Amino acid sequence: MGRIVVNGDLIITDYIDANGVVENYTDYYAAYLQFLQGTMTDSDSARIWSIAHKCPVKDGAVVYKARALQQRLSFDYMVYNDDGCEYNIGSNYRIAPDATVKGGEGKNTYTLYPNPNNGVFSIKQSKVEDKVVDIRIYNAVGVQIAKENVQFKNGIANFKVQNASAGLYLICLSDGLNKSTCLKFNIH
Repeated sequence: MGRIVVNGDLIITDYIDANGVVENYTDYYAAYLQFLQGTMTDSDSARIWSIAHKCPVKDGAVVYKARALQQRLSFDYMVYNDDGCEYNIGSNYRIAPDATVKGGEGKNTYTLYPNPNNGVFSIKQSKVEDKVVDIRIYNAVGVQIAKENVQFKNGIANFKVQNASAGLYLICLSDGLNKSTCLKFNIH
């Protein structure tokens, strides 16, 4: 630990733990850039997983960013309990079932993958209900660019967005029973 005194008033203290926090940020942003470029490797995913499972009190707020990206990459919805993680008391996470995270028992939930994609992707149902679902796709400014009815088969429907440029999109699925789900996705 070192101290620097500036103008006799300001004391800057360098803690050894701060090096670990800075390392978490640099590791996260290196992996995040690979994610944005669509060139993420298994080692990048492992770095994100490692940071996501750290204690935000000790290891920096970047832990929250890593958790969000980790869940997007793995489609596992994690619920973290950081009470006492500073003192390594028990496990700080558990995998939550989709119904707990997304809104209740009995409601079908959907997972879109891969995301980001090149306009070709699939949507998986949490409960297999092979029925027709109305879909609408909107671009980033809210203009509807596609509308069709899609039949799920074995809980999966495949999509191909024609002539779409790179950017953020929203797909909304409606099963006709006043149940509607919207998912964001990126085309690169």
